[in-house]
Amino acid sequence: MFTDYLENLGFEELLTVNFKANQVAPTSVTHDPKTCKSRVNIRDPPEYRRGRLLGVIDHEIGTHFIRKFNERFQVWHKKRDKWEMKSCIQTEEGFACVNQLVRTAWDGKHPFLYRSALNYYAAFMASKLSFVELFNDLEKYIDSRLNRWRFVLRLKRGLIQTSEPGGLYKDQCYLEGAVEFLQNRNSLDIIGLFTGKISIEDLNKPKIQKVLNKESIKLPTYVQDMEKYMGALDIIARTNHIPPKHS
Repeated sequence: MFTDYLENLGFEELLTVNFKANQVAPTSVTHDPKTCKSRVNIRDPPEYRRGRLLGVIDHEIGTHFIRKFNERFQVWHKKRDKWEMKSCIQTEEGFACVNQLVRTAWDGKHPFLYRSALNYYAAFMASKLSFVELFNDLEKYIDSRLNRWRFVLRLKRGLIQTSEPGGLYKDQCYLEGAVEFLQNRNSLDIIGLFTGKISIEDLNKPKIQKVLNKESIKLPTYVQDMEKYMGALDIIARTNHIPPKHS
């Protein structure tokens, strides 16, 4: 499935798929600046069901990697400071999380942002609880002990003393970014979001809109029918009780 997806985009020479034991994240994409090639790392053994896997690929390749690929065609490429480009991590992760659910919405299933919400909750609780306390607290949401262990390990990794409160709070950006994107979806330049590693705030700046290069970029297949894509966003927003902002 990964290989077919890469071939459809013409990325087969840029990305390789690597099965990797003992990595924390189920899937990650790493980049080698020397060779300019990237690698999709999948934890071995894989834990995805077939139905969810395509959404994961839409997240990792159809959003993250495409934005990284398209960045090279923009005037701010390697000149982010000159163009005063802000951190785009919230937009990056929120956009990808929503795109991961597009096919779920099309299939008539329930596109809940539960994983993003759980990341937000767990990151907050990590600031108050030890590793063991957080592991026990999350039992009400994650009944599998192995999955819970991996979830808490992700939050507590890097801490010297895991019996103390604290954690990696970056994971809160998934829900924050998803909510911001869905609230503003009707007024956003959706194609513009695919042009590079760009935040919603920067995308809306007139000086950035004037120089956006949309001619050379790659786009994922799920936005080829924009009306259908926007319909999926409406379903995702409605399912998660996120009303649009009115200008």
